[in-house]
Amino acid sequence: MTVGPVALAAFVAIAALLGGCGPRFDSQQADLCEAVLPAIEDSGALPQVVARASLERPAGSIEIRYRLAGGDQLFWLRCRFEGTGFDRDRLVLAAVESERHGALDDISLHFLKRFWLGAFRGGDAVASDSMDIGAQLAYAAQQLINASSLAAVYALLALAYALIHQVIGRFNLAFGEFAMMGAFTAFVAITLANGAGLVLPVVLLLSAVAAGLFGGHVGIAVNATVFAPLARSRSQAPLIATIGLAIAIPEAVRIVTGADEHWVQSVYGDSLRIASLGSFDVTVTARQLLLVGVAIGLIAAVLLGLRGSAFGRAHRAVSDDPGMAALCGIDTAATIRQSFALASALAGIAGFIHLVHYGGIGFASGTMLGFKALVAAIVGGLGSPAGAIAGALFVALLETGWAAYFDIAYREVAVFALLALALVIRPDGLLGPRPPVVGPNG
Repeated sequence: MTVGPVALAAFVAIAALLGGCGPRFDSQQADLCEAVLPAIEDSGALPQVVARASLERPAGSIEIRYRLAGGDQLFWLRCRFEGTGFDRDRLVLAAVESERHGALDDISLHFLKRFWLGAFRGGDAVASDSMDIGAQLAYAAQQLINASSLAAVYALLALAYALIHQVIGRFNLAFGEFAMMGAFTAFVAITLANGAGLVLPVVLLLSAVAAGLFGGHVGIAVNATVFAPLARSRSQAPLIATIGLAIAIPEAVRIVTGADEHWVQSVYGDSLRIASLGSFDVTVTARQLLLVGVAIGLIAAVLLGLRGSAFGRAHRAVSDDPGMAALCGIDTAATIRQSFALASALAGIAGFIHLVHYGGIGFASGTMLGFKALVAAIVGGLGSPAGAIAGALFVALLETGWAAYFDIAYREVAVFALLALALVIRPDGLLGPRPPVVGPNG
């Protein structure tokens, strides 16, 4: 099987993850350690933080360098936490030691955590070039940023819908469940890799690759067992079969994993304040930048692969006329199989992004996710991968904007009402082909 686009997409994902993860500095741990300073120093000392750094040994240790008001001498404060990366107790303080006051005993540490840090809220990192903008514009800009991670998930799934619909003219309504299985695969990979003591960037990389590979193999299996045997069927049997899959897969996952939600630790949650007005700040997290970067890299790789690779040419040929493509020597069955592998791998990685961004996954998480991505693909245009991506951006903005400005209880109503409206006004989507103009004589 030719896997050029898949390999290219995987390469971009690896590059984005390795480039975005950076050093093993946990800013959330550093924020908690810095919050200890006012508790151990006199109220009039006014400690000023000069530097924050991670210590190699022991793992999960942070050192704060600071000076007291009116002085030049530097002192250190060291905090050790119960874990690192995705460890459950990563933000639980285990020990505190300072150059001026020594190590805290167990009782003092207990009171520090219970009564001092219990009310602490970590502050955002402030960009030096922060600029003031109108409060309404600032709020709207924040909603655009908030929509970015959701758009990344929808865009990957909408692209998956478009890739398959182009080559077989049918829907696979189980892509949301593929994303859910990809998220569970990433959850297992995170648990195993983190338990093996691997560093956080490697844990994320392995979990993303595992989600994509698992999704790709699920897609190949579904094509072989459902779509290929029903390829010549003129009924709606393939569509009904995918509805059955969309019901069976989450039930099987529920039986195997249980009905509870499964959660991972929040990582790379440090914020950058990019604009502010009074008490309102526009912020973006490192996690958002990383995950959106991965999605953009994958989408760009797939679109470039569709334009310039042998698989892309075969995919376009089968999409235009499968019979003529077969007469020209193109293996249509192999092209469809590769399309399923690629589309399902994208769905699996969408599940990985959803898990890392939101932190949790459950057996029923994929249903609404898949339907909303289908709305995005239809609104944008199933005949165009770029249109499906544009539809995903539009739906993510609509969903986030509605929750920000209107009653959130009606958010799903708004999204699916958009589908009905789009089907009436533009049945072929925003970027789909325009219907022919019919003259008075027909």
